[in-house]
Amino acid sequence: MSIEISLAVIAVCMVIIMIVAVVIGIVLSKNIKNIDHTIATVEVKLDHTLDEVNATLVETRISLMSLNEVAVSVKSKLETTDPLFNCISKIGTLMEAFLSYVPTPEPRNQKIFTFSKKRKEDFEISDLADLVGAGVNLWQKLKK
Repeated sequence: MSIEISLAVIAVCMVIIMIVAVVIGIVLSKNIKNIDHTIATVEVKLDHTLDEVNATLVETRISLMSLNEVAVSVKSKLETTDPLFNCISKIGTLMEAFLSYVPTPEPRNQKIFTFSKKRKEDFEISDLADLVGAGVNLWQKLKK
């Protein structure tokens, strides 16, 4: 009889193990389905994000090409003004050389040019030549 009781206890334990195994299988199956669904959702979102990134890269590339064209255009336009500023620089140099040979007149208290009634500063040709020379030097420094 003890053998029969032992066999009955073993049979009951086997049934309990089978029930636990089935429950674990069901839970694992649900978890795997949830993981599969999550992976599919993430994959769709990643594809959408990748499409947006590619669109942004295309727009950036187009903007950079346009900016490059503008830079080339500005550079070519600046190069067309170089002869003008070189000419102004040479004129300034010639004026300085010419003014070094011209005798300076006696200083007078006569106003040559004024901007307005508020500003009554006297200007001389040498001041204008200095201003042009400074402007040309500034342009050449900015160009470099």
